[in-house]
Amino acid sequence: MQENSNPSNTQEAVKSRKHTTFNTESDPILFLHLLRKNFRWFLLIIISCIVAVLIYLRYTVPVYESHLTFQVGTLNTANQLLNVDNFHEANSIEKDIEILKSQLLFKRALSKLPLAVSYYNKGKILNHELYKSSPFELEYKIKDSTIIGRQFGVSFKEINSYDFYEGEEFVGSYSINELVVTNRYQFKIIPKKDKVNEI
Repeated sequence: MQENSNPSNTQEAVKSRKHTTFNTESDPILFLHLLRKNFRWFLLIIISCIVAVLIYLRYTVPVYESHLTFQVGTLNTANQLLNVDNFHEANSIEKDIEILKSQLLFKRALSKLPLAVSYYNKGKILNHELYKSSPFELEYKIKDSTIIGRQFGVSFKEINSYDFYEGEEFVGSYSINELVVTNRYQFKIIPKKDKVNEI
């Protein structure tokens, strides 16, 4: 074998070794030097990230989740004293699971939720649903089923009066708790007691 003792090859090997250690090791002095040299860019990146996060948090509609923990408890001390097999208890759990999966239970739960009318807060950029946090409730009676699914708007001028819109079309100005009757519907807007100041 022949040794390669060329000085230029050894210098290149040392440079490449130094270059790789430079990339793999952290150097706080070099970081501070680069930070001082590019402080404007660093500050601009930090400020733009903070602004982007604030915009995202302000204009993103919150998503709500719900979880249920269901505990089935049976207390049958006679079976425990007699050491009877728990066959009937296993069947009971299977029945409870089937009840939880049933459409009947789902329909019953939906019928108890206030989903007939959706309340939205209209903003310049974002519209978000108020669900149960609406400052008022709507008592209504539908005479013509063609209005189902249409949008109606309420714009409060003062605490006791509002403008009513069908879509974008102005219908009229009314006061709170006043019964409004038309040939297609009738309604009354009632403020919630705990949210009167939000109107």
